[in-house]
Amino acid sequence: MISGSLGQHGKFRLWRNLCSASPDTHDLVLEAMMPRGARVLYGMLGIHSLSTVNEDVIVDERRTTISLFSKNEDFLIAGFESVYIGMPEHYVSATMAGFKRASTEGAEVELNRLRIFYSAYGNVSSSEVFFEKIGFALVRLFAGSHKFQCEQTISSMLEEALK
Repeated sequence: MISGSLGQHGKFRLWRNLCSASPDTHDLVLEAMMPRGARVLYGMLGIHSLSTVNEDVIVDERRTTISLFSKNEDFLIAGFESVYIGMPEHYVSATMAGFKRASTEGAEVELNRLRIFYSAYGNVSSSEVFFEKIGFALVRLFAGSHKFQCEQTISSMLEEALK
């Protein structure tokens, strides 16, 4: 896991290859929390590359058994509000829009090979706009994951994508 800052008070965490058994495929999970005035924006999204081509991005509705956190860790917004695992339908649409925007802007990822396998949101802190931005950022990271090795590089890219 790589963790770092987003701006002055924001935070992110990025997990790699949690469920990939093959060196030919990979997955990423991005958790981001950014302050916006008196509130916080939050979202968490995980994508996995599939070996088969599908009609579109697959959204896995099953709850994952992957343990992302160590004994002393929890979701970034755990102290602010309740966190819900999964993704409401309107966040799925927004996330897909972010994926497509990243692809349109040059991220070389076959969207029809992606599966969303993990997501989390807060009732107050999450929004369609923020999930669109997280989807955009995650596909950009996914496309260039070999380039984003250090916290500083990831932080700079995320700050730009999540503006």
